[in-house]
Amino acid sequence: MNKNYFLLLFTLVFYVHQVRAVGLVNGISFFSQRSQTTNAARDIIGTHNYRYAIEHDRYPSYVSLTPTYNQSLRSERMAQVLFGTNELVVAGSEIPNRAPCALIADYFGLSPEFQSNVRFRPKIQSFILPLRAHFNLPGNFYLEAQVPFVWTQWKLDIEEQIINASNDPFAVGCVAPQTTEPIFCSFKNALKGKQRYGNVQALCFGRVDGSQSESTIANININLGYNIYFDNGGHVGIGLHVATPTGTRPQSSFLFEPIAGNGRHTELGFFFDAHSTVWEYDPWQHFGIVTRINVSHLFDAEQRRSFDLCANGFASRYITTKEFDENGMFTGTLFPLINRTTLLCDVNIGVQGDVVIIGEYTYRGFIFDFGYNAWFRSKERIELKQNICDQRIGLKGLQKAFVDGVPSNATQRNATIFGNQEVVADDPSPQFINNLDIDVKSAASPFVFTHKIFVYFGNSWYTPECSHAPFVGIGGEIEFEGFNENNTPVSTKTTMSQWGIYCKAGTMW
Repeated sequence: MNKNYFLLLFTLVFYVHQVRAVGLVNGISFFSQRSQTTNAARDIIGTHNYRYAIEHDRYPSYVSLTPTYNQSLRSERMAQVLFGTNELVVAGSEIPNRAPCALIADYFGLSPEFQSNVRFRPKIQSFILPLRAHFNLPGNFYLEAQVPFVWTQWKLDIEEQIINASNDPFAVGCVAPQTTEPIFCSFKNALKGKQRYGNVQALCFGRVDGSQSESTIANININLGYNIYFDNGGHVGIGLHVATPTGTRPQSSFLFEPIAGNGRHTELGFFFDAHSTVWEYDPWQHFGIVTRINVSHLFDAEQRRSFDLCANGFASRYITTKEFDENGMFTGTLFPLINRTTLLCDVNIGVQGDVVIIGEYTYRGFIFDFGYNAWFRSKERIELKQNICDQRIGLKGLQKAFVDGVPSNATQRNATIFGNQEVVADDPSPQFINNLDIDVKSAASPFVFTHKIFVYFGNSWYTPECSHAPFVGIGGEIEFEGFNENNTPVSTKTTMSQWGIYCKAGTMW
């Protein structure tokens, strides 16, 4: 009796763990963070006393370099973007009493008897080197230009606890006319792709294979501004903002794909900036408020993204799929659906905002800045540029691909990544997938929002008599998701928290 009691208790604990791990399984196929080049706070800290100083009836110009290091926080919230949770259960189709939301191991080339628990710990590191120049022009106009070098490394770290490391083969006709040995020994290895098993082609997109990095010149920013009002006590300015479509273009080869820049969007918008001296003790000591608001539209950028199917839900892009010829006959070729639903598309973002408020204290050459930065981006709009209607593909699901060695035309249109063993073959079969089945929202980021606090300490050797004066300083920042409560819907957790440190050096003339 005691033995049965402990067996029942173990089963209950294991089931509760599975439900907790996969009960909120849901997510999108593309992780999109705030562009490394979009940081109004970093752009203007430590230089406002140059921007707003008047030297012999002219406004000084300056050039600066701001080496910056950023690293992500709260890895479990980043995993929620992709999976709705940071833990998944993977179980083969022949595992008895499978958790209802356990991913089918068979679809990834693992044995039908395989079982494991998986934990994700995403991490993003970036180094940014923005070269920024501010040129004051005649007639209260000024020009700002920034050329940022970006290096970024993304890693979707996977920890896997294997419950049943079965190497039992796929049955006759399942993925080939004969029995087939599984080629992967873990879910972690299966996600690396690049290997075929039986008649199933290798996984080409949405892969996970260690850390990936990108380095490039990203989003050259140009601002043309005009000072509506200007004196030593304050100023108000407006202007136009343009960002070039440089940086990396998403290709979806990897599920957690490194992006340097904003995804190759051209940006066009406007900005508003102002400052006011709140308190002044003498010409060398004062306290003021500085504000900058950037608003821009991100035009269409051609990208390649991976899509799920509307009726089949989360991660349906990994379901095993059949290829048919022009006569509607199964060719014998199998592949992960993602190999065909990773498509070229145009991505458009209606509006992006970057708002910063700085409290600045200056004492002789010493500068202390502190403040708050809010950033938001509206939901992405995606329009497909490729067509799958003429490819004649249908979901295999858990149906046999071969019967008595002969290719079977049976499809399972209602198959899901979780199995649906009770679903029988389509009648009639085959049934094909077309563009109307593609769920564009499965690869689109919805509205995102973050808030950030920052500090900066620096020193400036500026005086009105100097023709050239250097400045140097160091600062730090910490940024959080705008929607970060535990009861917040998973669909809103679509960006990341991060911390950063930077130093700033330059000269004015």
